[in-house]
Amino acid sequence: MKFQHFLYGLCMGTADIIPGISGGTMALILNIYHRLLAAISNIRFQDLLRLKFLSFFDSIDYKFLMPLGLGIVSAFALLSHTLSYLLKEYPIEIWSCFFGIILVSTIFLIIRLKYFSLKDFVIIALGIGVAYLVVTLPAVNLTRNYGMIYLSGAIASMAMILPGISGSFILVILGMYQYILTCLKYLFLDNNLWIIVTFTLGVFTGLLSMSKLLNWLLARYQNLILPFLLGFVLGALRKVWPWKEILSVKYVNDKLIVTQDTIYFPGVNSESIVAFSIMLAAGVLIALFEKSQYSKSVN
Repeated sequence: MKFQHFLYGLCMGTADIIPGISGGTMALILNIYHRLLAAISNIRFQDLLRLKFLSFFDSIDYKFLMPLGLGIVSAFALLSHTLSYLLKEYPIEIWSCFFGIILVSTIFLIIRLKYFSLKDFVIIALGIGVAYLVVTLPAVNLTRNYGMIYLSGAIASMAMILPGISGSFILVILGMYQYILTCLKYLFLDNNLWIIVTFTLGVFTGLLSMSKLLNWLLARYQNLILPFLLGFVLGALRKVWPWKEILSVKYVNDKLIVTQDTIYFPGVNSESIVAFSIMLAAGVLIALFEKSQYSKSVN
């Protein structure tokens, strides 16, 4: 059973590191989602703050969380090098793959809604608006402070346990995805280890502080959360589009500021044909996977 949980962790970690595939959705497919939320929400983090260590450790479901967490960390370690290299050498192709995955994941969100009411459209519009505002913010590169790294981990972790949206996609929106991947790849160079430790602390904080709230919200307001997530993903797709034109680059207070990207299409050529073929192939593969796994979970 422990090895099975490790394999589940590998699946969840693989899902979380690829933008568009939700670790929460993977947990739902594997029939461990509710146990995962319960295990996280039952951890008495307040006892740790009160120095009641025995009570804190007694609240942790070790047999489930330890192999699961080890599997997630192993997936991150194995994939960080590969994805970092591919994003550097083949950015158009990789972002095309991510775009296809995310677009099809959005279609599956629509299927889960089953039908749309006027309220759903309003919530979807709200999600689109929020995502569009987020992705149009200027991206800050090179210089990152530990506070932003910690906050990014906390925000991404909340998405990790939500079905339908991935934590890595949140990192893409925040402009932190490739940065964190690079730090994982070169973990023992410069301050990368401390950056990953800070990010991990943010992840744990987000999981521990939000798990009870998410558990409660999903139990009572799933019909509101799913339309918002759908709108959020649709509005944020702009960030993943492979072709972008940077308007200007400038330094402000020793930080490199990249202005809002203008999305454009380069025309019909060999690059665009390959890119759209990759989008289609990635979309078909994730559709077949999600459909088969969802059918298994229902049965």
